[in-house]
Amino acid sequence: MLLAGCSSFSDANGSNAKQVLSGGERVGHDVHLFWVTQNKQTVTQAADYVVTGDGHGYKTTYQWTDGVVREVARQGESLKNGEVVPFETLLRFDAHGDAIYQRYRVDGKVFPLSQQQTEQYQQQARDVLKVTTDEHKQGLELIQGYWNGQAFETCNGQQFALLTFNHTVADAIVERLESSKSYIAFVGQRSGDTVKMETMLMLKESNHGCVTPENEVDD
Repeated sequence: MLLAGCSSFSDANGSNAKQVLSGGERVGHDVHLFWVTQNKQTVTQAADYVVTGDGHGYKTTYQWTDGVVREVARQGESLKNGEVVPFETLLRFDAHGDAIYQRYRVDGKVFPLSQQQTEQYQQQARDVLKVTTDEHKQGLELIQGYWNGQAFETCNGQQFALLTFNHTVADAIVERLESSKSYIAFVGQRSGDTVKMETMLMLKESNHGCVTPENEVDD
């Protein structure tokens, strides 16, 4: 299922028991796309998709129970000694937030993680939650889709006749969008037949696929 915005799922009684929020940010040269799933306003899971400045990246899923991060699973690629190598991390925590299981594998070899490193994974989970919920409160969300120079169509097929930009969006990006068909991912908001870009995240060729938490990380 594509999670390109904020979605609600109703239970048998018609109440919105499950809601998916989305967001994103740029951190230096890195691009982060976020999804957060809430059940009755309590976070149950989250995911990120990160493309680093060197063009590689990773995806992560985070699981919560009773407000505590209980599992972090990450996989992707990174540079090691000038070579691109695969890596994966699996961490599990008890109800007090202490790590009870860890597996960190780089290029097929297993390495230990320090307590500081495991705490960084927990902090990253909290960062995903904070950024996404803060953007949601501002009426912002992650929006993905395709611009053909005249109209914008989201990944779930919603069409907008007008694409506008925050003044902080670089002129070079605006000029490129005016002259070519492109896949774009950005933090923005929808209103009527207009979608407004607040923060550009990704600008790729039009054959680039939409990103979901289930996508493999390749670019």
